[in-house]
Amino acid sequence: MRVVILCGGGSSERDVSLASGRSVTRALLDRRHEVVLVDPAAAVPDLAGPLYPGDVVDGLTVGREPPPRSDRHRLRRRMHAALTGGTVLKLLRGAELVFLALHGGWGEDGHVQALLEMAGVRFTGAGSGACAAAWH
Repeated sequence: MRVVILCGGGSSERDVSLASGRSVTRALLDRRHEVVLVDPAAAVPDLAGPLYPGDVVDGLTVGREPPPRSDRHRLRRRMHAALTGGTVLKLLRGAELVFLALHGGWGEDGHVQALLEMAGVRFTGAGSGACAAAWH
């Protein structure tokens, strides 16, 4: 299966999300899936991939501090742009499944889920309505 993992993002839990994305990547490669790791908030969103079974997932830098509060608006703008057009959206639409490893903020409050639903992209986890209700 061709899986895109979304991780990183713009919340205060960005570093945890990047670590989750790397762990999920390893697990999916061990199960013989093709994986692309994407941080939609990064200046260059493609972190790694396509990766194939047997590839090693090392060399991805995971910070130990949350992004400064002053950077979060810029990160959210990048996320929105990446998820609504360009190469990232094309990559998401070409995946058989998008695995959401985004934590906090837009990753859990229904924003990302709503954008993926509108784009017709199949993803893991609850839909936008359930996420928004649970977040509220």
